[in-house]
Amino acid sequence: MPGLLASLFGGKEPDVRGTVAPGFEPVRDLFRDHFKRGLEEDAQVCAYVGEEKVVDLWCSSSGDPNYDGDSLTLLFSSTKSLTSIMVATLVDQGLITYGDKVMQPPLPDFAPKLVMFYLSLLDF
Repeated sequence: MPGLLASLFGGKEPDVRGTVAPGFEPVRDLFRDHFKRGLEEDAQVCAYVGEEKVVDLWCSSSGDPNYDGDSLTLLFSSTKSLTSIMVATLVDQGLITYGDKVMQPPLPDFAPKLVMFYLSLLDF
């Protein structure tokens, strides 16, 4: 793919903006690499560990001068990762197993707890 970086950024490094906490520099490097390889056009990534924001990055290869860390971005298939985290947590807590059938009836008081747990993942 020689010439891809030149065609996307005029031969310059992608202008990745934002911050990373010490120890999270590899996230910035991988984010920048995605732009170098033409895998992203406009993208953002933000991650917290507990209450601390450890990654807050954005970049635009399209040259949009208005694209920044507050720009709205479309997400596709984002619930798959949240559902995976939720299921793994429930397995870890011994509430379900990976072998359970999806339609297996839960305990009568389990459904409200499951809904509240899922909503807590979305609470920000």
